[in-house]
Amino acid sequence: MGMKSAVTSGVPTDVKGVGRLRLASLIGLIAQGLIWAVGLPVYIWLQLTTNSASKLGSNLGPGINTIPGWNNPNWFYLSLFALTVGFILSIGSFVFFYLGFQAVRRSAPDFRAPNALLFVGLVGYALLAVMCLIFVGAMASAISSAGPGAIASGSAALNMSAIWAGVVLISLGGFFGIIGTIGLVLGNRRAGRRFADSKLTVGAILTIFPFLAIAGQGLLLQGYSSRLRTSPKSGAPGV
Repeated sequence: MGMKSAVTSGVPTDVKGVGRLRLASLIGLIAQGLIWAVGLPVYIWLQLTTNSASKLGSNLGPGINTIPGWNNPNWFYLSLFALTVGFILSIGSFVFFYLGFQAVRRSAPDFRAPNALLFVGLVGYALLAVMCLIFVGAMASAISSAGPGAIASGSAALNMSAIWAGVVLISLGGFFGIIGTIGLVLGNRRAGRRFADSKLTVGAILTIFPFLAIAGQGLLLQGYSSRLRTSPKSGAPGV
């Protein structure tokens, strides 16, 4: 009986919160697609470049430029830009999940814990964002000083103090990010119970796994969209 009242009630905070959660899952879906669509080709490109340089170097001997002509830093800069956009969108997704659960918890106190965990995750994302700026700056400086193909040939001179600072921020940010991910999964699972939608429950679990996170965000988007379509119109699903 309690579940039925939760599902069919026209609580304005629920409608407003679900609107934010739908937007969060849409942004998360775009972010995951961008990260994996760019990340995999970049990984393959780096592997091919490194292997080509190694083979040519062993055949031609020292003192010969072993970097293939098709390799240039523009690929690296473009991939960094795309991955950065995906990372920023991921942060935006976390923000709207946080705001969505915050709205829902006004009529459902059991969403307080996921909301608190998500806040910790946002702190972790902030630390990782700082790390990215440090890392990109160090890599850009190394490339500009060593010339094209420096990353593939391993000749780029990196600022090690910046790298170590990045390692510390990665450790803290990664730890906080794991806590935030737990909050994300917990919140979406509770939303699945509250709104009696199995897509939300399954989607919450899939977001844990890297390659399946795209499917998880898609299920969350479908679940929250369905919830908005069946919700009473007494509350605007605005952001």
